[in-house]
Amino acid sequence: MDELVEGFVNRLQTKSHVFELFHHSTFSLAIGNELDKYHLSLQDGEVIMNEPVQADIEVNGRTPIIASLLEGKLKLRDGISYHGIQVTGSFRDQLLVESLFFLTGKKAK
Repeated sequence: MDELVEGFVNRLQTKSHVFELFHHSTFSLAIGNELDKYHLSLQDGEVIMNEPVQADIEVNGRTPIIASLLEGKLKLRDGISYHGIQVTGSFRDQLLVESLFFLTGKKAK
């Protein structure tokens, strides 16, 4: 899971246009699987992996499903509906994170 999250962060840092979604704001995201939880903060065009904080949104699920999200292969709403992903956060933040996963996926250009 470490490699998946690091790959996601590296891809995200190369896609400066995605940070326009977070224009002049700080956004925190927690991603968890069966064993681990990763905390990311997005601000000022940077992604920071940090210590646990109160996240704006938390996404939890089994490792293969989380991998599909991080790679942009699975939409968050489909993961929630069909694959047991649990999300804590506002609907607005869910849409924002879904866009983030999709635009940062391996196939996104």
